[in-house]
Amino acid sequence: MGAANKAKLQLIASMFIFGTIGIFVRYVPLPSSVLALVRGFVGSIFVFVFLKLRKSSISREAIQRNLKMLIFSGIALGVNWILLFEAYRYTTVAIATICYYLAPAFVTLASPLVGEKLTAKKREQLYDVIREKALAYAIAEGSVEEINQTNILEATLCAMRRAIVALSPKADFALIDGNRETDFGVPCMTVV
Repeated sequence: MGAANKAKLQLIASMFIFGTIGIFVRYVPLPSSVLALVRGFVGSIFVFVFLKLRKSSISREAIQRNLKMLIFSGIALGVNWILLFEAYRYTTVAIATICYYLAPAFVTLASPLVGEKLTAKKREQLYDVIREKALAYAIAEGSVEEINQTNILEATLCAMRRAIVALSPKADFALIDGNRETDFGVPCMTVV
């Protein structure tokens, strides 16, 4: 088997294994916490079998040295899985998966709320992530002439309307950066 075919087979296998978890979770009548625990247990067994097959071992000293961080990361991963599994139950598998993979972008966007600066480099990285992962996006601007004819607020709102109209597929709902409710042609909520 050639390298390209092997890579394709590995991609298909990983998509099958990881891509079906939402469907699996949605139709298994167990609590999300039990599913997360079982997933962690099965994953641990897989890691130990893999290490045995490679004739590798786990350093007890490394485990003891990093025990607090291992416990914390295990709890964080478990909570992460529980929240994902609950999202699969209460929304579509596609929406839950998209939100899950965009979580790092959401966390970065929320970082100013906890006092962390959103640097130019982070903004550029977020722009790339959002463009790559978003179902749809549109960019619109207000010209200097438009600002001079109306005012900066009206020009901004008009640019927002143009961006919403340009989306394909069309938006069902919009979060508007501002505190003024305006008719954007779709249900919306203002966020300041």
